[in-house]
Amino acid sequence: MEGFGQPFRRQFVALHISSGMTVLALSLARIVWRLTHTPPLFSAGTKKWEERTAHVAHSILYFMMIAMPLTGWSIISAHPPKPGAGANVWGLLLRAGDRAGSPY
Repeated sequence: MEGFGQPFRRQFVALHISSGMTVLALSLARIVWRLTHTPPLFSAGTKKWEERTAHVAHSILYFMMIAMPLTGWSIISAHPPKPGAGANVWGLLLRAGDRAGSPY
């Protein structure tokens, strides 16, 4: 990142932050889905140790899907970017909505 210009770095950081928040939201939705729906049964020939390993692996994956975005969120909250360092996504969307009916 050090070799890139400041405008690219700002856009990349803004994209990275918004992607992390999207991953967090989708992960939470996935966990809610998983808690409200029963998973498919294992095949008849699956051994008990394979079932336990699958459960442990899925638990680790679910934990990481939540822990990684929360870690990034805590870091950006502890050390926020300087004013004007990131893209103002909401401002861009609101301005685009204001111009939606305008020919300019």
